[in-house]
Amino acid sequence: MTHQTGSVLETVKQWFHELWEEADTAAINALSNSGTTMQGAISELAAPQNYGEVVTALNDLLKNIHFEYAYPVEQGEWVAVKLIVQAQSAATGDDVRFTGQIIARVKEAIVTELIATIDYMKMFEQLGQLPEDSLPICLTGEQLIWAQ
Repeated sequence: MTHQTGSVLETVKQWFHELWEEADTAAINALSNSGTTMQGAISELAAPQNYGEVVTALNDLLKNIHFEYAYPVEQGEWVAVKLIVQAQSAATGDDVRFTGQIIARVKEAIVTELIATIDYMKMFEQLGQLPEDSLPICLTGEQLIWAQ
């Protein structure tokens, strides 16, 4: 892993490329530090020091992960950007596409704060782990019942 310096957006792109596209969990230590804070659905599952386990779990579900970055806004140490995630299901090879938004703070080429809102419901629908249109179904008040 090459540790680069550059714009805040470039550091965030490096984070997503190395950590998610390359599945290089060493990028966590190279691009963050013990004071890095993470907020979002995935970060709620693991403390930053265990974040590599979450990366591994998602990389077991998805292959050929690729990110596009739309509408980036940088201000000082901060960047906000829309992520467009394209991948394939590791189980079926079917295309998977979902989006999210990231707000990140970068100091001296280190991600110090990462706030992520990713549409994991859409991802899990496309992987076949949730029924299609789960969100509209839930909005009707119906429950998703797991078959035995």
